[in-house]
Amino acid sequence: MVGEQRFVLLMDDDEQICTIGALFLKNFGYGVECTSDGEHALVAYSRALAKGVPFCMAFLDLNIPGGMGGKETMGKLLEIDPSARGVVTSGDSTDPVFVEYRAHGFSGALSKPFNLADFQQVLESVSA
Repeated sequence: MVGEQRFVLLMDDDEQICTIGALFLKNFGYGVECTSDGEHALVAYSRALAKGVPFCMAFLDLNIPGGMGGKETMGKLLEIDPSARGVVTSGDSTDPVFVEYRAHGFSGALSKPFNLADFQQVLESVSA
C-alpha cells in the first residue's frame, strides 16, 4: 500500500475522543473523518464509497445518547458494504455487544479510554 492513503471513519459523540483518536490514526498514516452519530457515519461512508475512496475501517462508539449507536450503525454499514470492517468502542467492556463483537458484525473491539498501544494493536489486527 505504499503511496496510497488509507482512510478511517471515527464515530463518537465525545469531541475529545474524536480528537485523540484522529491524532492516533494520523500518527499511523491514516486519513480520518470524524462523525458524531450513526446517521452522519452512514452518510460519510456512502459518500466515500461513491467517490471511490472507501474507508478501510470504522471505529464506532457503542452508545450514542439520542442518536444511532455502533451496533445499529455497523448493521447498516454491512448492508451498504458487506466487506465493511468495524471496531466497536465503549467505556463498558462488559456490554454483551462489546464482549461478543464478532457476533454483531464487528472485526475488533477497543475499550475506552484507549491508549496508543491498544489503538495500534486493534488497527493491526483489523487490517490484517
